[in-house]
Amino acid sequence: VNITWSCLSNNFALDGGNTGLLTSAANPALVFAPSALLPGATYSFQVHVLSNIGTSGTNTFAFSTNSAPSLGTCGSTPGEGDALLTDFRLECSGWEDSDLPIQYEFSSEEASTGALIRLAFLSTISFKTVLLPGPRSGSAVSIVAAIVDSLGARAIFKFTVTVVQRALDVNALESSVNQRLAEGDTQAFSALVGGGANYLRSGVNTQTVADKTSSVNTLLGSVEGLVTMGLITEDAAVRTPLSLISSLTNFEDPNELSASSRNATLSLVESLAANP
Repeated sequence: VNITWSCLSNNFALDGGNTGLLTSAANPALVFAPSALLPGATYSFQVHVLSNIGTSGTNTFAFSTNSAPSLGTCGSTPGEGDALLTDFRLECSGWEDSDLPIQYEFSSEEASTGALIRLAFLSTISFKTVLLPGPRSGSAVSIVAAIVDSLGARAIFKFTVTVVQRALDVNALESSVNQRLAEGDTQAFSALVGGGANYLRSGVNTQTVADKTSSVNTLLGSVEGLVTMGLITEDAAVRTPLSLISSLTNFEDPNELSASSRNATLSLVESLAANP
């Protein structure tokens, strides 16, 4: 049997040089590589079959690929505020898609590594009020909003919020961290710990090394409480505590991290490794 495929819509090459096609155009089935097809496009293919005795047949079919939500925007109210003090309302509006419901997710992006810190998990609610930590340098915090339809097609919208790092009452911060942990508010907890870590490393902080060590150890203990209570599930169960541990221990001067803080860090990491 001889099989020949052709693309009638002329928007997908079936020659051997197309890496998006995982099978040959003479195969009974066409298999496409992930992301090989354009989103929101219509494809039309025809297959011609010739048998060994000379009989033949042709069939044509078409399909459309899913596209991500579009036409919307995202932003913050207010657009500027103080680290760990101002309530920022992150919100998306105007997004449209035929595959409902649309879900929304918000993260902040680390400027140095590009790592995303989850602020709000996927939800049909299009807004989230959060506390934002101050960045390691400057005042611009990049927010990444993911807008996802019911079939998983995802649009990304990035915007910037100005977050000013001011002097903090470390004791009040530690109290707020423990309160958020007791309430099970993991997003606010992560923002407070991450922001506290940035503050401890910042030039605004005037603590002595001993006081700084005490604050680091207290916040590490809170992260251990998060792990012990099992408040974060699925893929964030290990990733979120590790991200917070990294923030708390990533001092430019190794002497600012005491032996007790190092030991507490190792113990916590071992606990995460043993109970993923």
